[in-house]
Amino acid sequence: MSIWIGNIILLFFYSVIINNKTMTYKQSKTSLLAVIMFIQLLLLYVFNDNTIFPDTRYYLKGFDYSLTVGWNDVPKIQHFSTEIKFDLGWCYFTKLLSSLFNHNLILLFAAGFIFILSYFTVIMKYSLIPWLSIFLFIATVFYSSLFILRQSMAVAICLFSIPYIIERKFLKFLFFIFIAFSFHKTALIFVLLYFLYPLKIDKNFFFPVIIMGLLFYSGFKFILHFSATYLPGFAIYDSNIFKMANYTSFSIALCIFVFIVICYYPFSQIENYTRLFFQMLLLFFMVELFRIGIPGTMGRLNLYFYIAVILLLPNAIQQISNINFKYISVIVIIVIYFTLMIKQMNYGFNLLLKI
Repeated sequence: MSIWIGNIILLFFYSVIINNKTMTYKQSKTSLLAVIMFIQLLLLYVFNDNTIFPDTRYYLKGFDYSLTVGWNDVPKIQHFSTEIKFDLGWCYFTKLLSSLFNHNLILLFAAGFIFILSYFTVIMKYSLIPWLSIFLFIATVFYSSLFILRQSMAVAICLFSIPYIIERKFLKFLFFIFIAFSFHKTALIFVLLYFLYPLKIDKNFFFPVIIMGLLFYSGFKFILHFSATYLPGFAIYDSNIFKMANYTSFSIALCIFVFIVICYYPFSQIENYTRLFFQMLLLFFMVELFRIGIPGTMGRLNLYFYIAVILLLPNAIQQISNINFKYISVIVIIVIYFTLMIKQMNYGFNLLLKI
């Protein structure tokens, strides 16, 4: 855990030192910070003690198994273990790497490189406070990506498709979604953004969408209860689970949503990419609402929309004119997300001592 906390401290240290350097352009400072943190995070990604995480060892075993099969037998990698099943895109990705390198750490290097690059590309292009966005990236999605490699890869590929949503290039967008889908089927949810994007963000946008979301949520509860009552095998999804729900995630999402909306009101600057990230934020909020009390991995759908939080929280802070309130907002956000980060680290974090 000390290594992980040290990683956060170094981010703040780098930010202070680099901002004090006499560089001509602000972009040069942020680029330098991004390069340093990219390398640091990639090293943590590759050289973490992967025996700590429950699924990572199966990914590495799958890599070792791929060394023994030819290209014609790549689909066999899907079922090499009874504990986990790989999607076909991941199998070909694994085989491609194993045909070039014979050490399984290359799998973590390649996956980590693509995953971190996707987020840093978006952060560097659209964040108004890059160091804070990098902190939020570490505090939210980076840790979980260490053991859900396939879905993290799918999210990364989806993030690379963002320009094609804005430019309305459907075939290019669909190409990225198809690849992401081949890694993890949940990537299909990202298609919603392509059809949401043309909708203008104004004070009339949120109300009908939220109402439709609540109606969908009520209908989903009814279907779940009906299935649990009348269909065999669905008894575990009894509607009583909604009464035992943990509302913490939803409460945090609601606070984030309200804070960002207030900062941007009356939405005069919501265009292009900002509009897209606002729509992501709304989907993020909806998923947090729908997942209340529902067992399973539904909450992981929000990995596709977390980039909205990572970008819009810092960008919303930049909209605040009161300098004292701006600094207080930054401190509060750091404290909250640092606390949440520590609580979500169920498996801890250590570096790999032997390679």
